[in-house]
Amino acid sequence: MEFEIRFRRVRPEPFTPDAISVHVDRLADLDDAGRLIAAGPLADGSGGLILARFDTLDDAERFARSDPFVTSGWETVEVREWVHAHRSNNYLDDHSPTSHRG
Repeated sequence: MEFEIRFRRVRPEPFTPDAISVHVDRLADLDDAGRLIAAGPLADGSGGLILARFDTLDDAERFARSDPFVTSGWETVEVREWVHAHRSNNYLDDHSPTSHRG
């Protein structure tokens, strides 16, 4: 299953170098496992976004809540299941009755 992990900045203080290192290492581990779809900060500085594959919502939430940006109080996090639109699931086919399911 695919998930959106949305971080929202709640403290303006800069992240520590250690927190950044752990955060980046966790993203690299997701990427090495073939689970990372996309990730990065929001351009306006209000937070960040991870799109990734996890086996369950609980797994995605556990990953998100254990991020050092969250555990150190710089950001809050919200996790939602996400449907990746592509031709093989008919989300890019306007003529399919199953496209744009929701």
